[in-house]
Amino acid sequence: MLKIEVLRTNNNSVKASPYKGIGTLLVKHAVEESIKKGFGGKLSAYAINLTENRQVTPTLFYEQLGFQFFKEELNKLMRAFRLGYEQELPEQLRAGDMFLSEENAKKTFGFVVKW
Repeated sequence: MLKIEVLRTNNNSVKASPYKGIGTLLVKHAVEESIKKGFGGKLSAYAINLTENRQVTPTLFYEQLGFQFFKEELNKLMRAFRLGYEQELPEQLRAGDMFLSEENAKKTFGFVVKW
């Protein structure tokens, strides 16, 4: 499994950002590198928000790409948030160790990456 050490983008105004999509492209490239190195697209990352903006958090970005928390109780909390049971992202989900499984890498990036 490859680890994303640092992935930092301008997320202060995501909708208006000229950099929108760059983080996804960087993760896609990491998936491709993981495949080349024999890890099947598996990645890990520690997601943490380094800004004051509480509406945008890397854990939501990674989760949209198929990443999951290593701790299952955090995945349950994320599912509850996505289903609308929580109005605001719980504090426990604002940062944490996450991973992208080979299966989720194929689901998310399979249309681009040759398996």
